[in-house]
Amino acid sequence: MPIITVTLPGQISDRTKASISEEIVNITSRLLNKKEQVTVVKFMTGRADFFNLGKQSERVFPFDIEIKITTATNNEDEKAEWIDAIWALMKMYFQTDDDFPCYISIIEVDGNNWGFNGVTQRNRALANQK
Repeated sequence: MPIITVTLPGQISDRTKASISEEIVNITSRLLNKKEQVTVVKFMTGRADFFNLGKQSERVFPFDIEIKITTATNNEDEKAEWIDAIWALMKMYFQTDDDFPCYISIIEVDGNNWGFNGVTQRNRALANQK
């Protein structure tokens, strides 16, 4: 049940959003074993100066990606592979400089502290064990 937030400095086309979203869902399913039907990808946009690193290169399209997953559902290797695959995907769509930091973060949330449709992830996991 991951929620993935893609933050960009400006608007992109709906077609590009749909393509990126589909690929992120596929990567997340393949590398983190998350169910595609409950994976949410949302896009947020800000102004170009929203991403301020002091002296920003003209050659970059900065982005920030965060995924929320349930704590202890993935190992370190899986998470590292996901970050690498998402970086490669985003570089295919946007020109960015390897010296400019575009952050990709995995935020682990305790199963007691989140869920969907009124059921926590902990309770969902317990129900699936029966």
